[in-house]
Amino acid sequence: MAKQAKPDFKSISRGVTSFDRQMYEDKPEQVKGQEPVTEEAGEEDLMPFATRLPASLVMRIRQHSYWDREGIMETITNAVMEYLDKQEGSDKPLPPEVLKKATRGRKKK
Repeated sequence: MAKQAKPDFKSISRGVTSFDRQMYEDKPEQVKGQEPVTEEAGEEDLMPFATRLPASLVMRIRQHSYWDREGIMETITNAVMEYLDKQEGSDKPLPPEVLKKATRGRKKK
């Protein structure tokens, strides 16, 4: 009996797979290497942000996500935006030296 070839999963980490290429073929307006344009006006790029929360709060977020059918990211975003809308300092620009540290490592467009 001949050996079966092992599946090659290396292409997954290379970015665009044959499935991706096939999906993009249906969108002729998409230029190779160009980021897809979001349909919703005003949508921002997402940035990874991690923090630790009390275990009881994480459980409440998961319960809300399950029972109210809202994604965890959407829940956190809505909660933080609602909180910051009530805070005076959230709309004040950062001093230049603090802004420089806050944006360090981020690529500018």
